[in-house]
Amino acid sequence: MSHAYSLDTIRKIDRDWQRRSPSPRPPIPLNDNRAGGGHCPACNTPACVAPAAAEYRGAGLIHHHWLCHRCGHAWITVLHVRV
Repeated sequence: MSHAYSLDTIRKIDRDWQRRSPSPRPPIPLNDNRAGGGHCPACNTPACVAPAAAEYRGAGLIHHHWLCHRCGHAWITVLHVRV
C-alpha cells in the first residue's frame, strides 16, 4: 500500500522521529513507495525507477521526492534506515 502524505503530516512525522528516545533495536528499513508498488497516488501511473530528489533529514530519516511524468503530481515518501 502506497502512502502519500501532506507536507504538514511529513513535518509532524519528522518532528516525532527526531524526538524519539533511542531504542535498543533500530527500525527496519521501510520504503513506503516500494511497498505500494511504486505508483503515483493521483493517477496510479508507475513511478520512475528513482526519485526526483532525496533529502537526508538526520537520524536515519530520508525523504524521497517523486514526480509523476504523466499527470505532474508530486509526492514524498519516507525511508527510515539504521544509522
